[in-house]
Amino acid sequence: MRPSGNDGFVMRQIESVCVAAMLVLAAAGTANAEETAPPAEEPARLWMTGSVDRPPPGYQHDQMQLYHGDHLISVPEFVRIAGYDELADRLERRTRNRRLVMLGGLTVAVAGAVVGFTAPKCNDVPAEPECEATRADRQHLGLGIFVVGAATIGAAKLFLPDLRPALHVMRKMETDYNKRLRVTPVVSATGASVHATLSF
Repeated sequence: MRPSGNDGFVMRQIESVCVAAMLVLAAAGTANAEETAPPAEEPARLWMTGSVDRPPPGYQHDQMQLYHGDHLISVPEFVRIAGYDELADRLERRTRNRRLVMLGGLTVAVAGAVVGFTAPKCNDVPAEPECEATRADRQHLGLGIFVVGAATIGAAKLFLPDLRPALHVMRKMETDYNKRLRVTPVVSATGASVHATLSF
């Protein structure tokens, strides 16, 4: 049985309404997804004291400070983020060795102080001259041990200083790294895009 002309017109109207409703629902879903999608994050740049870029929050003007984004970082971390892993390993190794030597020197110095200050007292001792001699020997030994420990700490500071690249080298690292962030792909919930950041 063939539908009459009037029935065909009604069917076409129903189809049109359904298509329009689906288009409205699809548009509303896309708009809602765009509203709820989190904003793309800015790529974290390197920053060091004296940079012409905007200082990160918490920056203290009277100190040399290094940042990755808003996070305060050390020199080895700065160098590693900039892409110089081998140099960062060398800096960390030097710092670790320096701290170990200084810790050893401090331990020896404390031991010397303990030896010197725990020398036996010679009050009410019949053989007082011998006691005084023993006490003096113990104090001299403690003093000698303390001097060795203090000298070790001084030698660590003098011959194992914290390595740090020259200021102009670190400035170049900062500039090169931030230039690489000028065009960064950003992936969000609604798709992929290209996020451009300007750094001077």
